[in-house]
Amino acid sequence: MSQSFTNLLYHIIFSTKERRPLITSAYEPRLYEARTCDLRA
Repeated sequence: MSQSFTNLLYHIIFSTKERRPLITSAYEPRLYEARTCDLRA
């Protein structure tokens, strides 16, 4: 039987309008933690 393998790689880039810094240092660690958990799933 033949086998098929798929390797999907995503490179996501986003920014805010006029490059405004909307993520404050108070929220930054929590956002990185949430993003890391999502990538591990």
